[in-house]
Amino acid sequence: MHKIILMMTGFLILAGCTKSPLDYRYKYIGDYSFIIHHQIFVKHEVIYDSAYSSEGKIEFSDNDHGINIAISHNQSYYAGLFEDRSLISNTFRRKLQGEFESSKKLHFSVYGYYLGYSETIEVTGEKIK
Repeated sequence: MHKIILMMTGFLILAGCTKSPLDYRYKYIGDYSFIIHHQIFVKHEVIYDSAYSSEGKIEFSDNDHGINIAISHNQSYYAGLFEDRSLISNTFRRKLQGEFESSKKLHFSVYGYYLGYSETIEVTGEKIK
């Protein structure tokens, strides 16, 4: 009887948490080092091409399957993170696709389509803690 009460108490404690310790996203959350390659196109011609590195972090989002990828230089992205390690997000003019290669390494691409131009942002990240 004592074991049943302890098990029920443990279940109630787990159920009361906002983020379950069994949540598959935990292994991806943390501080990252990112390499970003950003290109802007006008009529299929590259008019801007830049590559740089930045520190940032990956955190839980308010969505049950989502994460926020915050990169310095005021860039952040929301993505749905699924159990197969894929990342997907679609907004009005942007599409994000990618995946975690492991619990410490990811790659994703952001495609933006705007009036008169488009952009591609390629991001690789590696967990630093």
